[in-house]
Amino acid sequence: MASRPSFAVGASLSLTEGAPEAEKNAAESENTYILRPIFQQRFRPSVVKDCIHAVLKEELTNAEYSPEEMPQLTKHLSETVKDKLKEMGFDRYKMVVQVLIGEQRGEGVLTVYSVL
Repeated sequence: MASRPSFAVGASLSLTEGAPEAEKNAAESENTYILRPIFQQRFRPSVVKDCIHAVLKEELTNAEYSPEEMPQLTKHLSETVKDKLKEMGFDRYKMVVQVLIGEQRGEGVLTVYSVL
């Protein structure tokens, strides 16, 4: 009869050596990005609408339409709204503010936006 070979399997683990270094490497390799905003920092459309209405009311209270002044006014309004929104703390959002001012002559307006 042939004898079977015998195996010896063993493992040793030393917890005192290298444990702080292993923990340090594990902490460094963890992901630091956040997929969702914090609950208090989520986007709130009602607050943003109130901010936009406040800026428009403040800036356009006694304004009259003048085609020569509208490019500067629209740029000023868009920058003002964007600055106010940045102050509100929406850090994880990219704000795009577009202002369109036209004279009311009883005509309709059709606007189309395309974003890539």
